[in-house]
Amino acid sequence: GEYDAVFTVTDDDGLTGRAVIHMVVGPKPVIGVTPVSFTEVVRAHRQLAETLVITNSGDVPLTFKVGGMTGGSEEFAGPAGLPEGGNLLPEGKGGPDSFGYMWKDSDDPAGPAFDWVEISDVGTLLPTLKNNEYIEVELPWEFPFYGIPKSKITIASNGYLTFGPKGGEKLNRTIPYALEPNDLMAVWWMNLMPANGDGVYYHYDAANDRFIVEWHQVPRWMRSGSYTFQAMLYPDGKVVFQYLRMVFGSPYDAGKATIGIENGDGTDGCRVLYNKAGYIHDELAVQFEPFEWIRVNPGKGAIEPGESVEIAVVFDTEIKPSGVLDGWIIVDNNDLMNPAVKVPVHIDVLPNEPPVITGCTVNPQRGPATTEFTFVAGAHDSDGQLTDYWWDFGDNGAQVHDFVAKHVYTKDGVYTATFRAVDN
Repeated sequence: GEYDAVFTVTDDDGLTGRAVIHMVVGPKPVIGVTPVSFTEVVRAHRQLAETLVITNSGDVPLTFKVGGMTGGSEEFAGPAGLPEGGNLLPEGKGGPDSFGYMWKDSDDPAGPAFDWVEISDVGTLLPTLKNNEYIEVELPWEFPFYGIPKSKITIASNGYLTFGPKGGEKLNRTIPYALEPNDLMAVWWMNLMPANGDGVYYHYDAANDRFIVEWHQVPRWMRSGSYTFQAMLYPDGKVVFQYLRMVFGSPYDAGKATIGIENGDGTDGCRVLYNKAGYIHDELAVQFEPFEWIRVNPGKGAIEPGESVEIAVVFDTEIKPSGVLDGWIIVDNNDLMNPAVKVPVHIDVLPNEPPVITGCTVNPQRGPATTEFTFVAGAHDSDGQLTDYWWDFGDNGAQVHDFVAKHVYTKDGVYTATFRAVDN
């Protein structure tokens, strides 16, 4: 049963104080995990499979939920979007930023599908959201953003969402940028005037468990044009921006906006676009997600007394060229004495080495046209395996994908034959 143990103290003035301890008396589960930590060495762009065993040595069933916790300011390195001032447009994907966020758009074959969810007929209109104004609303759940759970969000008239204090900034900036607003989702950040359009709406789509904010037929301030776009937030941290119809009032407007996300202090971010025309178009979707280099399966379950379960763990270094990855596997469970077990994970990521060519000869080395030359090469990969290798004979003839090749030149001349090898 459950009991309250009460400790009471009375002083010489007759005043009393007391403390209460709530007690649960009865059978309980007892969790155990093996191993208690992982320390691994993995080549870059590879996957390593391991097993985590969860046991229950208690008297009643153990229920558990398991997942990876990753992310940190130094975990990932690489271009997170379009270089500031660059002339190139994004190529449908980008990242990771330092935390590990990556983005893909619906123009990429591996990107998200455009799937517009109209909420202007079911959502809550924000009629007070006028020029450079903003409002804070409650989220339906805690939303993880750059590793920090958020329970409220600020909706800005100027096409962005923020978890920070500044929601009225009309001047869009690059990402990342130290000045506020930070803790930012720039959906289509520019100086907008919702009061001159249909307005801004928000809605919790309970059936699909997602929170949606829509700017519906909103023009630019003091200009024509009409923009209909939305942001969709999911409880696992995924973010999707969608652009239904973007009608620009002038060529200037087409190249004066920011798209991307940024962390709480403006030191990290994943920028899709900053002040560059030619990228945005109707029926476009852009998705942001942190790269999960720790993956587990199954993610939850129950264990009877005296039993155990094996959890398949995958460490994925796909986007880490070299360095260190640190994280945890977290096992939340109903053992009151140990309700959240942390299993530290440390991965040393080794850089890949190119294939080694061990030999490259031809016989004979000279001869007239119509001579049959025999080319012989050798190669191996010290940290993996060869996936392809071929001879190019330097005369625009067909390549031969083999270590040994025979070739006849049709014209006299001096040629350079090249052997190439590619690893995994």
